[in-house]
Amino acid sequence: MVHPGLLWGIGNKLTFGNRLAFELGSGRYGFTPLLNRGFTLGKANVFAELVLPVRFGNDQEVSFTAALHFGIGF
Repeated sequence: MVHPGLLWGIGNKLTFGNRLAFELGSGRYGFTPLLNRGFTLGKANVFAELVLPVRFGNDQEVSFTAALHFGIGF
């Protein structure tokens, strides 16, 4: 998958982004808007991210999914 995109800081440790999606081999494509929030836990920088992937193509119905990602920044 190729998933390039842009991110914009919108204040209060929030980031809005939008990525394009090209699923190699499947013929599917689409976009993935996201909202990311950073936190500090002790000495660690962590984040939570809401992603909303939308996919089209390859004679399949449009798909929409919501997901949460959690991680540690470094």
